Amino acid sequence: MRPVPTAAPSAAVVLCAAAAAALLLGAAGTALLPAAPAAANPFPVVGGYGFDWLKPKTSQCRRITQVEAASFRSCRFSPAGHAFGLHSAYHTCGAPGRSEILVYGSPAQCAEAFQTMQAHEP
Repeated sequence: MRPVPTAAPSAAVVLCAAAAAALLLGAAGTALLPAAPAAANPFPVVGGYGFDWLKPKTSQCRRITQVEAASFRSCRFSPAGHAFGLHSAYHTCGAPGRSEILVYGSPAQCAEAFQTMQAHEP
């Protein structure tokens, strides 16, 4: 293979790079990019809102009770999880019978995850 000759960047490329840098940096040279979300503190499973993501046709968001939470084999907290492409904190809890419950801190977060899951189901 022969090497491909390279040329110096054109003025347009240099200007585009400079414009991009100006957009990303303020006058004082500080970044204007959004800050990374702070790590979420674990919220309690009991009182959270969850659904069985392994049963998308029959599950729905519901408030997790003490009785239901006591039946979970284990729960793992994800502070900045990426379930279904969403960036929100949640618990993943193993439940009786081939079930896994995703528990969110609010009804709105649960509904968003549930609707996103259903929109992407095969």
